[in-house]
Amino acid sequence: MDSQSEDYTFYIEKIAPHYSDIYKHLMYTIRDKWLAKDITQITMEDAWKNIKKMRTYDNIKAVLITMANNNFSKHCSKEKQATVSLDEAKNVADTGKTVEEIVTAAETAAELKKMLKELEEKQSQVVYLYYFHDLPLNTIADITHENYNTVQSRHTRGLKKLRVIAAQKDKDTPDKRRQKDCEQKRKKN
Repeated sequence: MDSQSEDYTFYIEKIAPHYSDIYKHLMYTIRDKWLAKDITQITMEDAWKNIKKMRTYDNIKAVLITMANNNFSKHCSKEKQATVSLDEAKNVADTGKTVEEIVTAAETAAELKKMLKELEEKQSQVVYLYYFHDLPLNTIADITHENYNTVQSRHTRGLKKLRVIAAQKDKDTPDKRRQKDCEQKRKKN
């Protein structure tokens, strides 16, 4: 087997399977389908161009996410565009729910993603990469070029806020509202 066919095999087996993860990450980050596709394609082309170097990495997915972030940064500096910021969440106390309870309360990954929009952007990014891409905090620190302790703090604070958001959503279900209405009617009688 010659070098080029070995490179092709490596690309197909180790790099190409991460295409959809990179696209999803970019879609979440920049919220523009066409731009996410373009930058994903540029990232995959860059991976091919640097195939020899790509072979030396242990965590290909983390490297590709870093490359995608860098390509997006290059695009922004060229086009003088900015990313869409997520809404800032209010500072609230910890309700004591576990991550599993948050996911259960959210019922679906889509609902959890909606809840992530209520976090500060950097907290949301850390929680998203940790739970949706199964990346460890030290890898997230490398990808975001942040100190590990900073990433760990954002993760912890983001989870606390998600617990509160989930608790607020639990209180606001139709069944809970009906229960409150019944209790208020009983108190009046």
